[in-house]
Amino acid sequence: MKKVIYLLIVSLAIAFTACSKEKIDKVNPDDVTVNLNKAELQARIETLNYPVTLNKLKAGLPTPLPELWAIARILPAKRTYSVFHWTNSDGSVLRTTATDDAPLYTPAANPSNPSNTTPYYLVEDNFWGGGSVDHGTHEEIFEGESLSITGAGLLPGGTTPDYAYFTSHVRGDVFGGEIFAVRYDDNNSNDNSSALLAEVSIFDNTADYNDLTIDKTTSPFTLWVAGDNNARGAIIRNMPLWGPNGLNTILESPLDSPLDQKEYDQSAELIGKSLTKYNMPLLGPSGNSVTIFNDQLWVVAGGTNYGGLVVMDKNDDSRLYTRTDVHNAKHFDMGEWSNGSGYYGAFLWGDGHFNNNKSNLRIFNTSIGPYAYTDYLAEDAVDPEYKYGDVTFEGKNAIDVHGNFVYMAMGADGIKKVSVTNGKIVDSYDLHEGQYPATYGGNGLANSLVVHGDFVYVAWGASGLLIFEKDDLAKGPVGQYNGIGSCNYVAVDDVNVLTNPNNKSTADPVPPPTDTILWAGFGTGGMIMLKFVNVVGN
Repeated sequence: MKKVIYLLIVSLAIAFTACSKEKIDKVNPDDVTVNLNKAELQARIETLNYPVTLNKLKAGLPTPLPELWAIARILPAKRTYSVFHWTNSDGSVLRTTATDDAPLYTPAANPSNPSNTTPYYLVEDNFWGGGSVDHGTHEEIFEGESLSITGAGLLPGGTTPDYAYFTSHVRGDVFGGEIFAVRYDDNNSNDNSSALLAEVSIFDNTADYNDLTIDKTTSPFTLWVAGDNNARGAIIRNMPLWGPNGLNTILESPLDSPLDQKEYDQSAELIGKSLTKYNMPLLGPSGNSVTIFNDQLWVVAGGTNYGGLVVMDKNDDSRLYTRTDVHNAKHFDMGEWSNGSGYYGAFLWGDGHFNNNKSNLRIFNTSIGPYAYTDYLAEDAVDPEYKYGDVTFEGKNAIDVHGNFVYMAMGADGIKKVSVTNGKIVDSYDLHEGQYPATYGGNGLANSLVVHGDFVYVAWGASGLLIFEKDDLAKGPVGQYNGIGSCNYVAVDDVNVLTNPNNKSTADPVPPPTDTILWAGFGTGGMIMLKFVNVVGN
């Protein structure tokens, strides 16, 4: 059933017409709001510090996990909008209009043309381009939608503080994205009260931010985000991560000492102007994932009828190495461990049909060629071992290449473990069809997952955060935690050095090391910081 295609393009620079005239330019600073008020940002961090009971979903199933504590919760940002009240000289409201894609207004007569009662937007201080209106105004600020967590980039510090960067977006038709940075110290293995300190908020008023990654090969490190906005569709943006003593934080002294207004304004402007646009040579309404491999960006842009995967030079957005146009592209991941002479990567996409969105999987093997791949297509999947399930039209379908396997979060079809050598499903688990007790939150959707050590951590929507042994998914979850809302994202702090999964010497699962940090995103419920501490429980 497989279809093998080798792409052996090594360094061909392709000029593509999707680029704008400027190769790389800056994001309009007026579109970005930078908040360095640490007291204000810290108010979004709620201290928890209590032990978490990991529910055992099957009677008699042991929990080979250390004690887990909830450390803190990062509350989501809220999108704001302004409403302007225009008044007559007697104080009566002439009209109300909002600077928003979905404005609130009171329809009123056009003061220049009383017979025209059509609702309209405010454009700066002018109506219909005909000059300023000679009436009083009053601006009122409202909080709108809460943003939903979408991704995390982690910088473990070892003996120094750790840093974490989170992206979020607004659900629905309006746009708003944030990068929120924090720092913390998890160097004491038995410390269940790690301090979580807010650093900076970078809010983009025009774009959703759906994923991020950190390039640790550059100096300073570079943060990359993928997302979308209503004018450009899929977007890529990046910014350097400065810092004292090589710690690669966002800024130096402004994070550690009070700022006067001038320093505050200068620092905020510096950060806002550092956010750089990178031209996206791929049609698609939404940038879903961004991955760094060597000097390349592997970016997925998704859409029902168009989108795909593009590989481009991370230093030059006019250099395109290879591009694949497909329906409903979801996610790409490159494995961290060499297979001896190269690396495995995987790309997941759907057929793009509303009534039948079956998934397709492409497995890359760089030991054969830089872009050599094998396709496992839904249209050829007769054997059940190749039927991965349907991808979702909205929401995540994350994958993680770990060792010689691809772990896939397949929404209503559960999680799958697929061999990179032949594309076959070798293990799986599904919460549906009565396998999952309703008392633990009902049947959610498998949105995102990450493999760390001998365990798979799955963000399973309404069912919460579920933990599996990676070598026995079918046994079922060995632990489950419900936070606040629907769990849509999970990440693990990789400060602990782990053994190459291709050279594992023991069949029994090794418990996660104490001091391991889990980040569980619960959508608009925020991001919860969890930590394994102390001894193994039963």
